[in-house]
Amino acid sequence: MESAAVEHSFRSLAAGLSTARDKVMELSSLMLQWHNHAPKFVSLWLDSLLALDEDKKRQGLLYVMNDVVIKTSRGGDAEYLQAFPAVMDEVIDCLVAGGNELLLEELRKMVLLWEDSKNCIFAPQYTATLRGKIMTAITTVMEEKSGASVIQASELTRSLRSIELAHEAMEPVAETCEKLSRYASHRSSSTSSLEPDKVKELRTSLIQYVSKCEQELKDRSAALMRLATELQSQYEVYNRYESRVYSLHPSPV
Repeated sequence: MESAAVEHSFRSLAAGLSTARDKVMELSSLMLQWHNHAPKFVSLWLDSLLALDEDKKRQGLLYVMNDVVIKTSRGGDAEYLQAFPAVMDEVIDCLVAGGNELLLEELRKMVLLWEDSKNCIFAPQYTATLRGKIMTAITTVMEEKSGASVIQASELTRSLRSIELAHEAMEPVAETCEKLSRYASHRSSSTSSLEPDKVKELRTSLIQYVSKCEQELKDRSAALMRLATELQSQYEVYNRYESRVYSLHPSPV
């Protein structure tokens, strides 16, 4: 069979794909038959996944991938075991863009099957990393649906996160100040005096730490003021809406 004819056959089967076992087996059998051209067929498979907008067809393609991977691992031909991992990030991105966490959950279950002790198809480190990516993707989709991503992407939220990161960056300075303070306290209680360079280091660290703390307090105060302003604005909008509803539907006397 010529390459163009095989490609046409693949696309036709993919277009008519469903989650029915016979449909899945028909396409996976074609892929397994041409295992020597695994990168080409995985590319066709990915193109189909990206092009299809029906979740059932995409689910069918995931089943095809799983069948090919399982059977390839038992048959000794490793071509597909190299070709599919190469596109897995694109697969996850595609499913995230589709906004269906159930398909991502199907993929996660497949990965669990791949790393089952009876199969052990891929290296444990790879499947663990892959599961982590899928769980992150599921969280992303669910947050998009709940609106949490909008909150996380707001200017105020980003500002608060920046303050937290700055606070975390100050921790080494705080630890240095604490160590130098303990050292100074210990030396002051003994007969020997504190070395001039240690005094200078302690003074410099304390000045730096106090300065950063003051800046953090200013930043937090500014963020809280913005939050208060936003809440006041939302409260006013709610009051106007409530007044409008009451004017249209006054309470019975």
